[in-house]
Amino acid sequence: MDEVIAAVRKSICSSYDVEPLDDGSLLIHTGKYFDDGDELHIVLARKDGGYDLTDEGHTLMWLSYEDYNFTPLKTEVLQGIIRQNGISLDGGRIHVSIDDPEQAGAALQSLEQAIIQVAGMRRLSRQNVASTFMEDLRAAFLDSPFGSRCEFGKKVRSGENILEPDIYVDDERPVLIFGVNNSERAKETVINLLYARSGDQRYRTIVVIDDDAEISAKDRKRLINTADRPIEGLDDVQQVTSDFVSARFMLVVYKPGRDTFCMKYRCNTCGYIYDEDEEGVPFADLPDDWICPICGEPKSEFSPVERIGRGETSYQLLFSSNLAI
Repeated sequence: MDEVIAAVRKSICSSYDVEPLDDGSLLIHTGKYFDDGDELHIVLARKDGGYDLTDEGHTLMWLSYEDYNFTPLKTEVLQGIIRQNGISLDGGRIHVSIDDPEQAGAALQSLEQAIIQVAGMRRLSRQNVASTFMEDLRAAFLDSPFGSRCEFGKKVRSGENILEPDIYVDDERPVLIFGVNNSERAKETVINLLYARSGDQRYRTIVVIDDDAEISAKDRKRLINTADRPIEGLDDVQQVTSDFVSARFMLVVYKPGRDTFCMKYRCNTCGYIYDEDEEGVPFADLPDDWICPICGEPKSEFSPVERIGRGETSYQLLFSSNLAI
């Protein structure tokens, strides 16, 4: 392999050093480093009558130390880097094969550049690329079993209000999906969720919360309490949404017996009204950790304000996740 190293030193840098390894391959010291000080790991080995330059999977392993998550968008970026540099990615190994030692210099330069670009993907964060989460969310739904039923940017009406979900899933009871990746978006989404529940259409709602976003605990809890199906992170978003969309619901408003009344309760802080007749659940039956969907105050900060018409009967909520609509 001396002729390969000679070609590398001639075409790139005469100071490149090599270190023999036990298996007969050579570790090439390029003098180039990752952000944390680790040197780029490049090995030259004989392969099928030619030569193979490879990082031996070191680069992607280095990213894994940072708990790096290859979302659909980032995977597409990775594949673009590989194509752009004319190299290969197999089993986690970034590598390039050559037949002629004279090709070694150009091949090594392409490999070095690819490794540095892939390592730089660590900086492809939510802060640097604000659209990453939303792009990943859209990609996940396009690639889902119900992707053909998804519409993006569709405006829908709920009563007198216009809602703008990120994704609209056409169904017998349409599903509105909202992605939330910052605090401002969280507040907007809570309002949209309340509007979605107040109209005649009675949309089903899903909120997908970016688990890396800086959203306050109070805003996060409002979203979870207000959406029909909250999802945190993108890892299981396809399966969870598929189960939710394909489930058969019979949603029936709770009506107390003939000798009882429905109640309305007002939040002492923001004035939000909880109407048992509209919500379908008696206020007393709400979980202890339930909070006001507007201001986040607990149940103890609500006061009864009105009794409304007598009920006629009682209904149950039926749910079956194995019956497609």
